Amino acid sequence: MIAKVCEPGTDLGRGMSYLLGPGQNNEHSNQRVIASTGAEVLDGPDSLWFPGDDAMMHAGKEWRFSASRALGRDMESDWAEQRESLLVAAGGRGPKGNGDGLPSEPREPVVIDRGGELLVDEPWEGGAEATQRPHVFHAVLSLSAAEGELSDEQWGRMAAEYMEGMGLTGLAGQPDVAWAAVRHGLSTNGNDHIHIMASKVNSAGVWWDESYWKLKSRAAADRIEERYGLRPIKDSTQQKAGPEPSRADFRRAKWWENSQEPIDSLTKVTNVVRSSAAKANTEAQFIKDVRRQGVRIRPRFTAGGRTEVGGYSVTADTGKDAGWKGGGQLGVDLNLTNLRKTWDDTPANRAEALQLWTRAAAVPPREKAPVNVNQWNTVQQRLAGQAVALEKVSAGDGQWRSTSRDTAAVWAQLALQSQGPEAAAYSAAAREMARASQDRRYEGKATATGMRDAARHLSLLAMAGSPSSVRGTLAVVEQMMRITEAVRAAQEARGERVRAERVATVQNGQLGQVQQRLRTRAESLGIAGQAPTLTSLGVVGRPRTRTAGSRTDQPNQGRDRNREDRGR
Repeated sequence: MIAKVCEPGTDLGRGMSYLLGPGQNNEHSNQRVIASTGAEVLDGPDSLWFPGDDAMMHAGKEWRFSASRALGRDMESDWAEQRESLLVAAGGRGPKGNGDGLPSEPREPVVIDRGGELLVDEPWEGGAEATQRPHVFHAVLSLSAAEGELSDEQWGRMAAEYMEGMGLTGLAGQPDVAWAAVRHGLSTNGNDHIHIMASKVNSAGVWWDESYWKLKSRAAADRIEERYGLRPIKDSTQQKAGPEPSRADFRRAKWWENSQEPIDSLTKVTNVVRSSAAKANTEAQFIKDVRRQGVRIRPRFTAGGRTEVGGYSVTADTGKDAGWKGGGQLGVDLNLTNLRKTWDDTPANRAEALQLWTRAAAVPPREKAPVNVNQWNTVQQRLAGQAVALEKVSAGDGQWRSTSRDTAAVWAQLALQSQGPEAAAYSAAAREMARASQDRRYEGKATATGMRDAARHLSLLAMAGSPSSVRGTLAVVEQMMRITEAVRAAQEARGERVRAERVATVQNGQLGQVQQRLRTRAESLGIAGQAPTLTSLGVVGRPRTRTAGSRTDQPNQGRDRNREDRGR
């Protein structure tokens, strides 16, 4: 359920007349007030429901403009009364001219002692034409079209609970504000929804406490989703997987490595940082690996000098608009404090890293590694071992956060050494796995040995300039999808349906298409119908027999099979 708090308004009468009117294009239908001030559930959540006096009074009546506007004026009468008393106390002119009791000129704040409680009427800096503090609260609660429609009573109960969650009603020792919930048909996209409008001032002249209103709204919506079994729009502990790429990031991607791939530079930089962090044992190794891949990384020194690094930022650009992003912006797990928890963080290793941060030590060029096609087999073995280990982990275990992070790192490494749709698919998988690891309770555990080894061997294959092995890649992707499915299943078991749906979308979409293309290519090489196991990798995975005169002992035959396996 989406709970959207709209911009505050200044005319409740006008707002109610719009909601209960025909709409801008006659899109409103069967307009009605389903709950209002005083709504309550009697004798428990499953007992009698009272929708409030206004909702009862107007039930079944056809709304006229004058009646709806009058209802809105009545709802804001507490505000008008308080406003008028403040104006009189301040020497204002009272209700005059526009009938709203508003002064024609801004004035200084007024503090009045009413019954021992100090009430502050603040001047509102809302713009050149705004001479009052907005007093109208407006929220929209909306379901997805796939969830269908609820009854008036269900929506009414939810509206009453939402108002209480926002602190507009149900406060001990305070009267409720005046409010009303309105239904007027589905949205243009077929979404069932309601509008809630209220005055921010109660009959005691006290303004609603607007502090932390976003958190209040989300918390109230979360409780309603759980109580009524609605589709959650956002998990309570979920954070973003990282910043969204901008147009500038897509422009930068066109010149970086002369790439025409549909991947922005921010995603590429994030993939570099994420994979490098997983492969490294020390901070210095991390810095070297990032710089060797063409990404600029600079330190953020702590206050008081240049001897202690507290953070870093990265970019792949060299121009003025470099688009620097801090590690924490890329993900909670990628800020330097959390990364250090995953490395061998000793004073000696920090001193070595400081030499690189300050450019006192240069990063030696990367040496080209020898081609070793058996590394595809090693990668698959490590991933298969990780998949088996995860079968014993319960869905509620905190290990899944670090597993998601490690899985994201391997997908990121695959993306870096791929091109086109494959790189886009692996990047999308890395992003969703990274999203699954973002948690305010993040602990920063070390990367699992199997996942670290897999990322390192994939990196060595890329460094060696080895062309992609069709069978080897298929085997690795299959194992990675197996691990990703385990993460998704754990999310679903924990009730994190939104996260699980996002992962499933990538699995069934981009990753599924890549998997099918790899299988098609593998079939053309004569391994159709074979599952990518350790014994189906051809020369990559099958142990050679050394019998004299055997075909596998002939070097030319081995080279021919290697060439075929690459699918060139």
